[in-house]
Amino acid sequence: MAAGRRPGSPDTRGEIVAAARAEFAVHGFAATSLRAVARRASVDPALVHHYFRDKADLADAAIVPAIDVEPFLAPVLAAPLERTGEALVESLVRAWDDPSWADAVTAAMRIGVGDVEQAGLLRALLTDGPIPVALRDRGLSDVAVCTAMSHVLGMMAARYVSRLEPLASMPRSEVVALHGPLVQQCLAVPVALSA
Repeated sequence: MAAGRRPGSPDTRGEIVAAARAEFAVHGFAATSLRAVARRASVDPALVHHYFRDKADLADAAIVPAIDVEPFLAPVLAAPLERTGEALVESLVRAWDDPSWADAVTAAMRIGVGDVEQAGLLRALLTDGPIPVALRDRGLSDVAVCTAMSHVLGMMAARYVSRLEPLASMPRSEVVALHGPLVQQCLAVPVALSA
């Protein structure tokens, strides 16, 4: 074992996943190496291989937030249908401003948008993750959900990955006021368009 590296601990897998999230968030999929993840986690690289088959397996684990999504979905599910867009934007910005989600979200964006081979990870979250499932459960069409999620993806990429100003430093209430109605319009796509 290399000097300064420690053997596994009871939460070594979790520490490796957290290190991977941070690496993927900064460097994306292609530029992140398993050695860099091991270095950030202060473990021997062999431990990364012990827990994960390959980088794609590690990326899959890294983009799943390690916190319960239910508290963030509850306001969306409780909102009247005509205010679902606003509730969705408010909940997502609140969640993604939370440091415990920041690396996972940025990693998902960098992996899914920046790497063609790994785009399926982000696509799965945007089509079959808890948010789109909850929206479809409210009776919204697949086209409406897809349109809303594409807007949310662009907004979040601009705010959290590209750090596009003034959106990046805008208070949450202003982001909600600007983007909530736009997402609501997406959610209002007529069912006839999805046929």
